[in-house]
Amino acid sequence: MTRTFRALYLFGLFLLGASAVMADFSSPARNISNSALDSMYPKIAGTDNSPNLFLIWMEYESPPSGQRLRFAKSTNGGTTWSAPIGLTGPGQICSDSPKNAYSLCVEEPYLHVVFNFRNNDTEDWEIWYARSADLGSTWVSFQLTDNASSSVYPDVAVNGSYVHVIYQDNWPGNYDIMYQRITNYGNGPVDRKFRISYSSTDSYFPRIAAAMEDANVHIVWEEIRNGIYEIRYARSPNSGAEGFIVRALTYGYAQQSNVDPDITTSRNVSPPWVYIVYSAYWPGNWEIIYQRLDNRSNTRDVVRLTYSRTHSICPAVDFDTSSRNIHVSYSDGWRGNMDVRHVKISAPGDLYSAFKVQRVIWGTGDASYSTVTSAGAGAYVAWMDNSSGNYEIYVKYGF
Repeated sequence: MTRTFRALYLFGLFLLGASAVMADFSSPARNISNSALDSMYPKIAGTDNSPNLFLIWMEYESPPSGQRLRFAKSTNGGTTWSAPIGLTGPGQICSDSPKNAYSLCVEEPYLHVVFNFRNNDTEDWEIWYARSADLGSTWVSFQLTDNASSSVYPDVAVNGSYVHVIYQDNWPGNYDIMYQRITNYGNGPVDRKFRISYSSTDSYFPRIAAAMEDANVHIVWEEIRNGIYEIRYARSPNSGAEGFIVRALTYGYAQQSNVDPDITTSRNVSPPWVYIVYSAYWPGNWEIIYQRLDNRSNTRDVVRLTYSRTHSICPAVDFDTSSRNIHVSYSDGWRGNMDVRHVKISAPGDLYSAFKVQRVIWGTGDASYSTVTSAGAGAYVAWMDNSSGNYEIYVKYGF
């Protein structure tokens, strides 16, 4: 039995034998979008030890000729929310995978948003960057890419004064992962550009993470290897100054694809850690897998978080500085419709840490595509839900 599968097996026994300790997600969900149009694919972010929360999502235009990127914020821990505003004008901000078409990062007072955009069906997709220096009251934006191929699915992270942007681009002939670094908290020029992956097959859906006090930048993505999807990982030890070191995180077998990775880092922790979640088609249906890496990219733990008879998909992860817990949200279809689940992994997030699984929502419709941000000892989870007849964006706090 390999070390990885032994870890999965032992942790499965631990999970099945552990007594159920219910986390509290009993508070009512809040409808943030309140629109007659479909509002979908939220991204939520906040800063530890701050009452401020920030949310972006995609709203379909009427008539359905495109989408707008919408933004709302709360300055009192989610008690009240601002009226949604548009970050983009009429146009298109999605492509084949709308949930990966934009991203949000917060390091107060700065907000950073990246998105792929085109004005109409005749244009190719390009990456845009939007920045606010006053917690979302005002915004400036500019185009990061300008080429004849499609640049899509960006993500953004911050450490120090650098803003790191990652995306996929098909200019080499197939999709590969590209990186840009913006200086001066996003107000300066782009001073670094790298191609991260060099594969003869496609690389998709990159995610990036960094911590303000640490020079390491971490990237994950899915890549086709030997006919199946695998998770790849890259690390820069110097804030992206001199390129990235790339390695494989998963080594699948036939029909064992690994997709939809997300990544976060510990903050104010020594030694620092890297936390990764993804969906794996390992036991015959999609399940959520968790990996913990040390800050030199060595894998320390691999854990299967879900044991479902239906599909568990689209995980998101965040780290809680105050209690040092790891929060994961995902969607599960075990009741016949999709519902949202939350997992809290106790600090320090190693193999034998206790964790709690809690159902977030009891909807009659499709509750899916959740994201999570930590807050104190708990977390805020945002998702899209069509129980009311059209898709709306909801937020709920729990611990």
